Amino acid sequence: MFLFRRGPKRVTVQQAAERTGAEGDAVLLDVREQQEWQVGHAPHAVHLPLTMPAAGAALPDVAQGRRLMVVCRSGGRSRRAAVLLAGRGTRDAGPTSST
Repeated sequence: MFLFRRGPKRVTVQQAAERTGAEGDAVLLDVREQQEWQVGHAPHAVHLPLTMPAAGAALPDVAQGRRLMVVCRSGGRSRRAAVLLAGRGTRDAGPTSST
């Protein structure tokens, strides 16, 4: 996962869990496709397949104006999504590392 401030910064799964849980200040944005999401996803995650923001779709209401931590299966899509969202002026966005 990356958290953007002045460029991408990877955060660990543990850091993401702490920041996106019930008491957290961030939203975990899962950019995998619907079939992957249905197989399983992190608690409290919000689903938005990468194809949607790439086509110009807005963030879900729950993610508007909040810090984002972006996750996918292996990191490629989450990095692309983080760069795309940061380019649109999203406050913070970044992919999650599996380590």
